Amino acid sequence: MTDSAEAGQGSPVALQQVGSLLTPAKMVVEPIDGMDPKLALKVVLEPFERGMGHTVGNALRRIILGFMPGAAITEVKIDGVEQPYSNIEGVHEDVVDILLNLKGVCVRLNGTQPTAVLRLNAKGLAKKEIKVTADDFQDNASIEIANPDHLICTLNEKGEIYLEATVTKGRGYVPASDKADDYETVTTGHLMLDASYSPIQRVIYQVESTRVEQRTDLDKLILEVETNGTIDAHEIITRAASILQQQLGAFVDEDLLPSAATTVSDSANEEVPKEFFFQIDDLTLSVRAMNALRSEGIETIGDLVIRKESDLLKTPNLGRKSLQEIKDALLVMGLQIGMEVPSYLSNQQN
Repeated sequence: MTDSAEAGQGSPVALQQVGSLLTPAKMVVEPIDGMDPKLALKVVLEPFERGMGHTVGNALRRIILGFMPGAAITEVKIDGVEQPYSNIEGVHEDVVDILLNLKGVCVRLNGTQPTAVLRLNAKGLAKKEIKVTADDFQDNASIEIANPDHLICTLNEKGEIYLEATVTKGRGYVPASDKADDYETVTTGHLMLDASYSPIQRVIYQVESTRVEQRTDLDKLILEVETNGTIDAHEIITRAASILQQQLGAFVDEDLLPSAATTVSDSANEEVPKEFFFQIDDLTLSVRAMNALRSEGIETIGDLVIRKESDLLKTPNLGRKSLQEIKDALLVMGLQIGMEVPSYLSNQQN
């Protein structure tokens, strides 16, 4: 890693100021030694005023850890299995171990659909033990598996297993007990899994001293990100920076400051935010919340944010837990329930 003495050599960093504060004028993106650059990257950003490196680094780290969407296996149905504390003839692992192995499959769900199903059908071979891996799942164009060599189970010559694994989109960590609320009934044989949607394996930051010209009291931010392979590390960094920018945008938007929190603009001619025309699939909501919104004819984010919270709570199968999930997903985009957007309403009427 380049030390601070070398930071000012080679390609000089010019001082770039906003008001009386320096802003970064140089960014270097490089792979981490021995790792695929799609999985892991190191970003070096400089110069910052003293103390600003920690402020920005900590904010980006928390966003990357907590707000990156992903996909995970959340429900499993295994032929002949009704509950997790059981065994399957000819299978070395018990059902609990199989479920734990399935949780470790790193999946990416493509397209706009919130859910898809992976199927696996495997049989043992005579006088031979075989290992069943994630690569043995039947092909599904909607799903990519980042770790195909990941072990699912081991079969002897009498072993046979057929299972269906439901993949859903989401964010953060959702316990199986919460996920069960997304279904009207959970029938026997449907095994619910805790879902860890985050595609992040590791994110760390450190701040070093650097110098520019005659100033030696500046910060250099070094951010390292490692993913599970379902998303590029560079995309993670870009998304995190965009989320931070969106969240802080209201503080510098003069149109927002004098008005109520639920008002985007008092002008009917105000340009409608592009996010209003996104499908609600882009919010990575649970199946229950998604179905409830669609039952009310809500297909776009614009249709959703113009609704009042009290009206949404009257929607069948949409309780306060699902409403909070929706509000959290909108917050990431800098949006909220109950927004007044005359120009969007006018567009819809036309």
